[in-house]
Amino acid sequence: MRKKRTGNNQHITGKHGTKWVVYSGLELENKSIKLRLFRKRDEAIRSHEKGVAALFSIYFSKDLKFLKKSLILPKDKKKMANYFVGAKIFEQRLYDSIINRLFSRNIRTEDEFYSYAGSTGPDIIKKGQELINKILPVLEVYHETRLSIYNLENASKPAGNTPQFFNGLRNELSRLVPERFMDLYDNERLTHIARYIKAIDIRAQRASVNFEKDELKAKKLKIYVDGLNEMLKKLSSFVSEEKKQAIEEYFWLIEEYKVSVFAQELKTAFPVSEKKLDKKLKEIERMV
Repeated sequence: MRKKRTGNNQHITGKHGTKWVVYSGLELENKSIKLRLFRKRDEAIRSHEKGVAALFSIYFSKDLKFLKKSLILPKDKKKMANYFVGAKIFEQRLYDSIINRLFSRNIRTEDEFYSYAGSTGPDIIKKGQELINKILPVLEVYHETRLSIYNLENASKPAGNTPQFFNGLRNELSRLVPERFMDLYDNERLTHIARYIKAIDIRAQRASVNFEKDELKAKKLKIYVDGLNEMLKKLSSFVSEEKKQAIEEYFWLIEEYKVSVFAQELKTAFPVSEKKLDKKLKEIERMV
């Protein structure tokens, strides 16, 4: 068997003339880093980026000790992390998220490695502080909203669709802020997430005073949420990146629409209307 290397991929020819294209990449396994070949390019890149991040973690081990300390939650915020499997796990996930953001790179040469290390090293603690400053408001408003929903539910009479309404809001919060939300959103998006959570709190408070009014507003929203869920059901591995991006944009359009319907005082990040949602939905339906 012989190999022919072209860039990061290799052509392997078997003794009967069978040819395969394989891709090289680092692999992190049981704290050891090794080089291996992959059949799929995307898989090779994902694995390689994790391996590079592990190399940077070794290179910056002293700096990362200080980073870890800077990501410890204040004492009065630790209980808020109970919604996310507790403070210790939450803090570790913050740390892992910073490592991923800073160091998961498809770097292939020694020169690239040291060049990137030189430009990134001075910003390690700063980036960590930026993240914690964005995460804490989300943690705080999430805690306040969950507590608010709990108190409103206990104060309400369990009649009609009231229990389902409050359960629906809790499910909405969990979808918007899953356990590893710090891995999903960049710093700018985290600012908006805090606003979307606050909008859920305001909706809960207003609905507890007048459920019928909330139901009327919710009927308008349901059309778009159902449209999104239908698209997600039909989503396959063959769908274009353009369509995936458009669906994500539609998701955030819906979140802004919720703000405009249930908590207008928070203001939307950009103009949003039913007409805009309808147009976006039709645009996505035409995509492959």
